Amino acid sequence: MSIKLLIFDFDGTLVDTRNLILKIVRTHLGKFNYALTKEALQKFGDTPLEKFIETIGVEKKIIKIISKLIKRDFFKEYNKVKACKNLDKIKKIKKRKIILSDNTKKFITDSLEHLKLNFFDDIYGADDFKNKTTGMKKIMRKYKLNPKEVVYIGDRVIGVRVSKDVGCFSVVVYNKCSWGNKKDLLEANPDFIINDLKKLKKIIHKLDK
Repeated sequence: MSIKLLIFDFDGTLVDTRNLILKIVRTHLGKFNYALTKEALQKFGDTPLEKFIETIGVEKKIIKIISKLIKRDFFKEYNKVKACKNLDKIKKIKKRKIILSDNTKKFITDSLEHLKLNFFDDIYGADDFKNKTTGMKKIMRKYKLNPKEVVYIGDRVIGVRVSKDVGCFSVVVYNKCSWGNKKDLLEANPDFIINDLKKLKKIIHKLDK
Protein backbone atom coordinates (compact mmCIF):
# COMPACT_ATOMS: atom_id res chain seq x y z
CA MET A 1 0.00 0.00 0.00
CA SER A 2 1.55 3.31 -1.10
CA ILE A 3 1.27 6.76 0.46
CA LYS A 4 -1.31 8.95 -1.25
CA LEU A 5 -1.71 11.92 1.07
CA LEU A 6 0.57 14.11 3.20
CA ILE A 7 -1.13 16.21 5.90
CA PHE A 8 0.99 19.03 7.31
CA ASP A 9 0.67 21.10 10.44
CA PHE A 10 1.47 24.75 9.75
CA ASP A 11 3.01 26.67 12.67
CA GLY A 12 6.38 25.23 13.66
CA THR A 13 6.32 22.64 10.88
CA LEU A 14 6.18 24.68 7.68
CA VAL A 15 6.69 28.21 8.97
CA ASP A 16 8.45 29.85 11.90
CA THR A 17 5.83 31.73 13.96
CA ARG A 18 6.70 30.83 17.56
CA ASN A 19 8.84 33.85 18.44
CA LEU A 20 6.48 36.20 16.64
CA ILE A 21 3.37 35.10 18.52
CA LEU A 22 5.22 34.76 21.85
CA LYS A 23 6.28 38.39 21.54
CA ILE A 24 2.66 39.43 21.01
CA VAL A 25 1.40 37.17 23.81
CA ARG A 26 3.95 38.59 26.25
CA THR A 27 3.05 42.15 25.26
CA HIS A 28 -0.67 41.77 25.93
CA LEU A 29 -0.28 39.65 29.06
CA GLY A 30 2.09 42.33 30.38
CA LYS A 31 -0.53 45.02 29.89
CA PHE A 32 -2.67 43.13 32.42
CA ASN A 33 0.30 42.36 34.71
CA TYR A 34 0.64 38.69 33.77
CA ALA A 35 3.80 36.90 32.65
CA LEU A 36 4.75 33.63 30.97
CA THR A 37 6.40 31.09 33.24
CA LYS A 38 8.88 28.45 32.08
CA GLU A 39 6.24 25.77 32.71
CA ALA A 40 3.67 27.66 30.63
CA LEU A 41 6.12 28.03 27.74
CA GLN A 42 6.61 24.26 27.59
CA LYS A 43 2.87 23.80 27.00
CA PHE A 44 2.52 26.71 24.60
CA GLY A 45 0.84 25.64 21.38
CA ASP A 46 -0.64 22.39 22.70
CA THR A 47 -4.03 23.92 23.53
CA PRO A 48 -6.25 26.64 21.99
CA LEU A 49 -5.14 30.17 22.87
CA GLU A 50 -7.95 30.93 25.35
CA LYS A 51 -7.35 27.67 27.20
CA PHE A 52 -3.63 28.40 27.33
CA ILE A 53 -4.25 31.89 28.75
CA GLU A 54 -6.53 30.35 31.38
CA THR A 55 -3.76 27.98 32.56
CA ILE A 56 -1.54 30.98 33.34
CA GLY A 57 -4.05 32.10 35.94
CA VAL A 58 -5.63 34.99 34.06
CA GLU A 59 -9.01 36.12 35.44
CA LYS A 60 -11.84 34.56 33.45
CA LYS A 61 -13.48 37.92 32.73
CA ILE A 62 -10.47 39.16 30.73
CA ILE A 63 -9.39 35.93 28.97
CA LYS A 64 -11.45 36.66 25.86
CA ILE A 65 -10.25 40.27 25.79
CA ILE A 66 -6.57 39.26 25.86
CA SER A 67 -7.13 36.47 23.33
CA LYS A 68 -8.87 38.86 20.92
CA LEU A 69 -6.02 41.39 21.19
CA ILE A 70 -3.37 38.72 20.58
CA LYS A 71 -5.17 37.33 17.54
CA ARG A 72 -5.80 40.81 16.14
CA ASP A 73 -2.11 41.70 16.21
CA PHE A 74 -0.89 38.27 15.11
CA PHE A 75 -3.11 38.18 12.03
CA LYS A 76 -1.65 41.50 10.91
CA GLU A 77 1.85 40.02 10.94
CA TYR A 78 1.53 37.36 8.22
CA ASN A 79 4.16 39.20 6.16
CA LYS A 80 6.74 38.62 8.93
CA VAL A 81 6.34 34.85 8.85
CA LYS A 82 9.40 32.95 7.62
CA ALA A 83 9.49 29.55 5.94
CA CYS A 84 11.17 26.73 7.84
CA LYS A 85 14.44 25.46 6.36
CA ASN A 86 14.07 23.55 3.07
CA LEU A 87 10.29 23.97 2.94
CA ASP A 88 10.59 24.23 -0.84
CA LYS A 89 11.88 20.62 -0.97
CA ILE A 90 8.36 19.40 -0.16
CA LYS A 91 7.26 20.47 -3.63
CA LYS A 92 9.34 17.66 -5.15
CA ILE A 93 7.37 14.95 -3.33
CA LYS A 94 4.79 13.78 -5.84
CA LYS A 95 1.91 13.26 -3.44
CA ARG A 96 -1.25 15.20 -2.59
CA LYS A 97 -0.35 17.78 0.10
CA ILE A 98 -2.80 19.32 2.56
CA ILE A 99 -2.43 21.68 5.51
CA LEU A 100 -4.44 20.98 8.66
CA SER A 101 -3.83 23.63 11.32
CA ASP A 102 -5.24 25.20 14.48
CA ASN A 103 -4.40 28.55 12.89
CA THR A 104 -7.03 30.32 10.80
CA LYS A 105 -7.35 29.55 7.12
CA LYS A 106 -7.00 33.23 6.17
CA PHE A 107 -3.71 33.63 8.05
CA ILE A 108 -2.33 30.47 6.43
CA THR A 109 -3.45 31.53 2.97
CA ASP A 110 -2.05 35.05 3.37
CA SER A 111 1.26 33.68 4.69
CA LEU A 112 1.64 31.20 1.83
CA GLU A 113 0.85 33.91 -0.71
CA HIS A 114 3.45 36.18 0.90
CA LEU A 115 6.04 33.38 0.78
CA LYS A 116 5.03 32.50 -2.80
CA LEU A 117 4.27 28.88 -1.88
CA ASN A 118 1.48 27.52 -4.04
CA PHE A 119 1.97 23.75 -4.08
CA PHE A 120 -0.53 22.74 -1.40
CA ASP A 121 -3.72 21.12 -2.70
CA ASP A 122 -5.99 22.22 0.13
CA ILE A 123 -5.98 24.10 3.43
CA TYR A 124 -8.03 23.37 6.53
CA GLY A 125 -7.90 25.96 9.31
CA ALA A 126 -9.29 26.01 12.84
CA ASP A 127 -12.61 27.26 11.52
CA ASP A 128 -13.05 24.10 9.41
CA PHE A 129 -13.05 21.38 12.09
CA LYS A 130 -13.87 20.68 15.73
CA ASN A 131 -10.46 19.16 16.50
CA LYS A 132 -7.64 17.59 14.51
CA THR A 133 -8.87 14.03 14.98
CA THR A 134 -12.25 14.79 13.43
CA GLY A 135 -10.51 16.94 10.80
CA MET A 136 -8.18 14.08 9.77
CA LYS A 137 -11.06 11.61 9.59
CA LYS A 138 -13.07 14.05 7.50
CA ILE A 139 -10.19 14.46 5.05
CA MET A 140 -9.62 10.70 4.74
CA ARG A 141 -13.31 10.14 4.05
CA LYS A 142 -13.28 12.90 1.43
CA TYR A 143 -10.43 11.25 -0.48
CA LYS A 144 -11.56 7.67 0.35
CA LEU A 145 -8.22 6.75 1.86
CA ASN A 146 -7.06 4.00 4.17
CA PRO A 147 -5.17 5.47 7.20
CA LYS A 148 -2.02 3.64 6.06
CA GLU A 149 -2.08 5.71 2.88
CA VAL A 150 -1.73 8.90 4.93
CA VAL A 151 1.20 10.58 6.68
CA TYR A 152 0.78 13.40 9.18
CA ILE A 153 3.74 15.76 9.56
CA GLY A 154 3.87 18.02 12.62
CA ASP A 155 6.06 19.35 15.37
CA ARG A 156 4.03 18.70 18.53
CA VAL A 157 2.96 15.81 20.72
CA ILE A 158 -0.70 16.40 19.92
CA GLY A 159 0.02 15.56 16.27
CA VAL A 160 1.54 12.21 17.20
CA ARG A 161 -1.48 11.41 19.38
CA VAL A 162 -3.92 12.33 16.63
CA SER A 163 -2.00 10.16 14.14
CA LYS A 164 -2.25 7.19 16.52
CA ASP A 165 -5.98 7.87 17.03
CA VAL A 166 -6.75 7.74 13.31
CA GLY A 167 -4.16 5.06 12.46
CA CYS A 168 -1.97 6.97 10.02
CA PHE A 169 1.82 7.37 10.02
CA SER A 170 3.38 10.22 11.99
CA VAL A 171 6.48 12.26 11.23
CA VAL A 172 7.75 14.79 13.76
CA VAL A 173 9.95 17.67 12.64
CA TYR A 174 12.18 18.96 15.42
CA ASN A 175 14.39 21.99 14.70
CA LYS A 176 14.61 25.68 15.60
CA CYS A 177 11.16 26.31 14.06
CA SER A 178 9.44 23.66 16.17
CA TRP A 179 7.10 24.38 19.05
CA GLY A 180 7.38 20.94 20.63
CA ASN A 181 9.69 19.82 23.44
CA LYS A 182 12.15 17.15 22.20
CA LYS A 183 11.87 14.98 25.31
CA ASP A 184 8.07 14.95 25.12
CA LEU A 185 8.14 14.32 21.37
CA LEU A 186 10.39 11.27 21.78
CA GLU A 187 8.22 9.91 24.58
CA ALA A 188 5.16 10.22 22.31
CA ASN A 189 6.90 7.68 20.03
CA PRO A 190 6.24 9.00 16.52
CA ASP A 191 6.95 6.70 13.56
CA PHE A 192 9.73 9.02 12.40
CA ILE A 193 11.51 12.12 13.70
CA ILE A 194 13.55 14.40 11.43
CA ASN A 195 15.39 17.70 11.85
CA ASP A 196 15.00 18.93 8.28
CA LEU A 197 12.06 18.89 5.87
CA LYS A 198 14.32 17.74 3.03
CA LYS A 199 14.52 14.33 4.76
CA LEU A 200 10.78 13.80 4.35
CA LYS A 201 11.09 12.62 0.75
CA LYS A 202 13.28 9.69 1.80
CA ILE A 203 10.76 8.65 4.46
CA ILE A 204 7.86 8.71 2.00
CA HIS A 205 9.93 6.65 -0.44
CA LYS A 206 10.59 4.12 2.32
CA LEU A 207 6.89 3.90 3.24
CA ASP A 208 5.96 3.42 -0.42
CA LYS A 209 8.08 0.27 -0.51
